[in-house]
Amino acid sequence: LAALGAAIQRERTEREILERIRAALPELGLSPILMRARAEGVRVEWSVLPPPVEDEFQALFGRALAGFTGRWAPFSRKAWEDGVAFTDDWGAEAARFVPEAYAVRARQLTSTELARAIAVRIDERGGPRFYLVLVGAWLGGEDLAAVQLFGAQVAAALDAASAIADLSRRNDELAALNRLGELAGALEQLEDFLRQADDAVLRTSGAVGLAVYLLREEEGLLGRVHQSRHRRNVAGEQKPAPIIVTVTRQVVRRRVDGVEVHRGAPLEPLAGE
Repeated sequence: LAALGAAIQRERTEREILERIRAALPELGLSPILMRARAEGVRVEWSVLPPPVEDEFQALFGRALAGFTGRWAPFSRKAWEDGVAFTDDWGAEAARFVPEAYAVRARQLTSTELARAIAVRIDERGGPRFYLVLVGAWLGGEDLAAVQLFGAQVAAALDAASAIADLSRRNDELAALNRLGELAGALEQLEDFLRQADDAVLRTSGAVGLAVYLLREEEGLLGRVHQSRHRRNVAGEQKPAPIIVTVTRQVVRRRVDGVEVHRGAPLEPLAGE
């Protein structure tokens, strides 16, 4: 387990780290379940339980265990609040996780191989999101420290992957700014600049389209002067439209104090669009 914890430090993305754990733990005789804590319950991110258990869950609920949100149980509460928890009756904990109507059946699904479990919280630098449940016949209370060490190794690997992703994103942003500066110095026409700037802006921002509007303040009009060639013509005609969107008006005049803008939320359409 410690060797696996050391090996995952070489992975460079969160996906690679979690996939390595998911594939390797069953080779150690452990059935892993990655859980995400939420106020309303605990959600199964993924699980590698014996096929009969996974199949029975599918039959009972008409869906896979992954993505299912269950009830908080004493076992999960202790793991989340104290950082680690052990049980030698995981079946009883599983019964408390599912809706009451299915508790008896969940209890019956357990066996000697699924009787013992340790859950460990993954304490990332930005705050815990997950806890990892390891179910295995060889686990005991004396293994809590080893599993806690493994949880710390997983958290360290995730933190490193996050730092790498942030650095990569920042490098992409700086490269995009450099490219825009080059274009601004080389092109005389605004239309040419905007057309060639599309790729740099869209690739770095992750946006699906780009539109640029020109404010005619004295007339109270807003006209589209450019639209990305990578998206459908959904921004309306190029004829100027009255400014009727408060947020847009505040942004173009650089008076955004007190204006709440939710990233990703679409603005109210302009007149005629």
